[in-house]
Amino acid sequence: MGEPDAALAPEDLLHFVKALDCRGTLHIAFSGGLDSTALLLALAQLRTQLSVPLNAIHVNHGAHPAAATWAEHCQGVCD
Repeated sequence: MGEPDAALAPEDLLHFVKALDCRGTLHIAFSGGLDSTALLLALAQLRTQLSVPLNAIHVNHGAHPAAATWAEHCQGVCD
């Protein structure tokens, strides 16, 4: 397996999201981990160019001892 070619450019992400043809709110599953945080922050920077509102959703299943801490972290990022 080789190295990735390049990071996803903001305009490519915007093009991808607009191609989804969302008719309502764009909902992002937000675990609080690196991947979902990077995606959410990138979309937040593009939100004025999105044609729909952006909403992050975090589900606290309580399955991990630090679940409440993760939920607080996610709320803090969104705030």
